[in-house]
Amino acid sequence: MKYSDIKGDLYLHSKWSDGKNTILQMEDAAKKMVYQCIAITNHSQSLGVAGELTVERLIKQIEKIKLLNQELSDFTILCGIEVDIKTDGSLEV
Repeated sequence: MKYSDIKGDLYLHSKWSDGKNTILQMEDAAKKMVYQCIAITNHSQSLGVAGELTVERLIKQIEKIKLLNQELSDFTILCGIEVDIKTDGSLEV
């Protein structure tokens, strides 16, 4: 495998959670690395870190990413979330 085989990063935290950069800054850096996509996977609300996403904030983030993707022709921003798995195997909501 070569570095050029890597097409994106699918595990990134932005300022919406505990990251240091905006989604646009991350997109710009990824393009410089010749990536085709990134996935923003901020923390859900149960982790207890600063800025974790509530359901309402996650919906706002998804809407922002949808708008950004409409402006991009050669790059895709995916949206996910890092959730905790409870002891019973269910996911934190």
